[in-house]
Amino acid sequence: MADELIDYFSNKLSAKSLVFKYMKGWDLFFWIALCFFIVGLILSIIYKNILFISAGILISIFATYKLNQKAKQIINDKYKIVIHTMLWSSDNQYYNYIQNQIKNYLCESQLNSERQLDKLIEQLSKRAESLKPTIFFLPGLFIVLFLPVWTQFEIVLFKGVNVNTAIFLLVIHFILLIFLVYLLAGIKHITDDLMTLKRQRVLNLINHIEDISLSKLEKNKKENKLRLVRRRAN
Repeated sequence: MADELIDYFSNKLSAKSLVFKYMKGWDLFFWIALCFFIVGLILSIIYKNILFISAGILISIFATYKLNQKAKQIINDKYKIVIHTMLWSSDNQYYNYIQNQIKNYLCESQLNSERQLDKLIEQLSKRAESLKPTIFFLPGLFIVLFLPVWTQFEIVLFKGVNVNTAIFLLVIHFILLIFLVYLLAGIKHITDDLMTLKRQRVLNLINHIEDISLSKLEKNKKENKLRLVRRRAN
């Protein structure tokens, strides 16, 4: 039961199926920009110079922006949904579109009762737990990226630059680093979907099923309350 739902969600409602398959050449542009960032990171570590990673960051931000704009255009053209959020994937209308497709699938498969939805959530939760990675992505990424920044800070101090100026530069780079980590977390979400990694999809699917279950529960409560009022009136 859960396997069929995961396959349907992966093949029909993933970002790759709904959006990225219409981006001819744009995905290549994104991967090239990501390669520039990785090369810049490696060069910054080797030569202990923050300029390489800074260039990689700028290229990655530009590529992400263009990819995001293209995705918004595709969603508008294909599904008549106007994206109002900064990131196309976080828009409520896009989320609701996917959720409605899941509802239709559950109804057609006769899996839309409260008991069946609860069972699906339980099965999907177990599947997500079994796919849980053993490496923590964000903390590890932060540590790796912070090393060249700290090295550059030590070099600046060694050259006799004013301590206040050096600390100011460190704080600026630290803030940019935090922004970059969250930016890359968003990129990772996209790359997970592109590489058909299942765990993130299962987690997204659980969120949709939970929302559907909650909506159905509230609807049933309203119907029961209405029946009770009618009985009392009679």
